[in-house]
Amino acid sequence: RVDVFAQHWVSRDGKKTGWFPVHTDRTNSAYLPFTNSILEEHLRGNKTVGVYPLLTNNTSWFVVADFDDKHWQKEIEAIVSLCKEYSLPTYIERSRSGNGAHAWWFFETPYPAFKSRSIFLHLLSLSNSIDPLEGERSFDRIFPNQDYLSGKGLGNLIALPLQGSARKKGNTVFLDPEHSFIPFVDQWSLLQSVHRISTTNLDE
Repeated sequence: RVDVFAQHWVSRDGKKTGWFPVHTDRTNSAYLPFTNSILEEHLRGNKTVGVYPLLTNNTSWFVVADFDDKHWQKEIEAIVSLCKEYSLPTYIERSRSGNGAHAWWFFETPYPAFKSRSIFLHLLSLSNSIDPLEGERSFDRIFPNQDYLSGKGLGNLIALPLQGSARKKGNTVFLDPEHSFIPFVDQWSLLQSVHRISTTNLDE
């Protein structure tokens, strides 16, 4: 969504953190839209920005699987390999903490969240990344977290990649799964070459 975005906050003592949707004023009467200038602040490291993937018509431009903990590389290798068989380009981003990763699919046009989530969850199951009987899996959840908006909120947010301060530490960058998950040297060139998945491919 571009009509609203979230910003990360940290308390002065550093003990508390959280997110909040940014409003135009203190009365919280309207949301501040997500603009190129806000994005630039994120890329420069002056802010940490999150977006709400689920659009008001319950579609999304992307879907992301979140992997945490020490097993993430092995499980992501499995899902990337399986997605290749279905011609579903998957882009891997190291998480902000550095202790996990996100697997991204980008779409040519907004696609129903209940469909994209179902497809991704099915492939995760086929790749053995999720197993109700196995407790030591690194898969955490999928963004969007919901199939439909309840009408009372914005749905769950996801932090954007390439946050300036985290990027300097090698985090929130896209990784090359074919070369030991090292970061791509030119992140911007990678973004320009991202292949967006078609509706036809997803439906098939």
